Amino acid sequence: LPYEKGYALLHNLEKNILKNEDHFQEILKAYINKYRRGSAISSDFIEVFEMKIEEIYNTISESYQNKAGINYKERIYYLKKLEMVILDQKVNIQNALFQDLRKSSFETDATEIFTVLTEIRHCLRNLHHWVRHTAVLTPIPMIGTSSYIIPEPKGMVLIIAPWNYPFNLCISPL
Repeated sequence: LPYEKGYALLHNLEKNILKNEDHFQEILKAYINKYRRGSAISSDFIEVFEMKIEEIYNTISESYQNKAGINYKERIYYLKKLEMVILDQKVNIQNALFQDLRKSSFETDATEIFTVLTEIRHCLRNLHHWVRHTAVLTPIPMIGTSSYIIPEPKGMVLIIAPWNYPFNLCISPL
């Protein structure tokens, strides 16, 4: 199996942070079986991954649709939990980025981990402003009522991250 940048980080995220290695192992086995006789490139991995993408999408979509939405307290809980997991797994993230990209622990802290933690803390400080209902002017035909802008989640997003700053650019949009 040829060396692919990002393998160690992806494997570490699946195994230690998400606590679910099944999807990663299944995709990796399919990749190895298909390309074990010759060299392979990233586009080959994508081809194998596309075989499973619909199944993964349906699983995530079902999970999203079963939830009525995440309220303010749940968002705070998940942000704090993400912060704790990153701090707990800091050494594993550093090791994975060293194996994949030869990034020193200082560089990983400065360009990956510290940036993500700073953004999480920014979200924790400002989330109450972002979820607040905003009063707006009521149109003349609607006099006697109140008008508000109510922020709501719109759905799911796909986060695509390049390999030069894999942890930062994958986790920050989250």
